[in-house]
Amino acid sequence: SKRFVVSGSEPGHRARCYVVDIGDGKPQPLTPEGIRGIWERAPVSPDGKAILVRDARGEGPTDQVPNGGPVKPMPCAIFSLEGGGLRPFACGEDKDENGFTQWNGVQWSADGRSVLVHAHGLGHLTELVRIDLATGSRETFRRLKPSDLAGVFVAEPVMTPDGQWYAYSYTRTLDDLYLADGLK
Repeated sequence: SKRFVVSGSEPGHRARCYVVDIGDGKPQPLTPEGIRGIWERAPVSPDGKAILVRDARGEGPTDQVPNGGPVKPMPCAIFSLEGGGLRPFACGEDKDENGFTQWNGVQWSADGRSVLVHAHGLGHLTELVRIDLATGSRETFRRLKPSDLAGVFVAEPVMTPDGQWYAYSYTRTLDDLYLADGLK
């Protein structure tokens, strides 16, 4: 049977993942409440046996940020579609030497043995990183830094599952400063 995975919530419940069989179209709960998919990229593993998720169970009664406060990073995990449960992995909840705090764009590598992520650091630097799921080791395989940094913020880069190709856009915000002399 053909099926797909979605993330959603029912009234009065936290977000979770559901599996939908194309034949009957009815969503069936897949993950516990508070375990929701990472939808920046395709969350299903290349072999179709797991999905990338974020664990928001420790975040309070809802997934909403109270009073517009700072977003607390949610731990990343792999949820087995074959009954293996939840396997957390480090995806940048702590600052590293470049000031990176939250890895974004989490996606599977082509072989399914690692995930590819990106993060914005200090000095307009964006890193593309491969996280080995067996060892947790991180390898920066590309640094994105436009040649003219004035007013630049690199937007969300996208990359191929093998990490060979990538694309990104950037926003440039420049202002003029006028100095007036002798005004009364």
